Amino acid sequence: MDLNKLFIILVLLLPTSLFGAEAVVSAPKEAYAGQIFTLNSEGSVGEHRSWIHDPRLENSYIVCGDKVTIGYSAAIPGLYTFYLVVSDSEGIDYKKVQVQVISPGSAPDDPGEITCTCTFL
Repeated sequence: MDLNKLFIILVLLLPTSLFGAEAVVSAPKEAYAGQIFTLNSEGSVGEHRSWIHDPRLENSYIVCGDKVTIGYSAAIPGLYTFYLVVSDSEGIDYKKVQVQVISPGSAPDDPGEITCTCTFL
């Protein structure tokens, strides 16, 4: 099922409230392809949390701390969309977040070469 259709169905079927749950997401605007980036919902208010992730990341994520923080890794550069849905007995709220995944070579500042000294015995 399309991510947008699933989200619309979810919002239409569940009652909403102005004073109930509140979805808050901390996320990077950009991330590098192949590296883990995290989305954090620590400031959210509500008993239940559910993450809806981009279908391209179906097998590329880890959940930490009872769905408070979730980590993703995208191999292919592009714009990825995520939703956090938070609910409690008074209502439901959601937050849409987009992360632009860029290729490692497109970084504006290269951290430089890492060197180490090895001793052979």
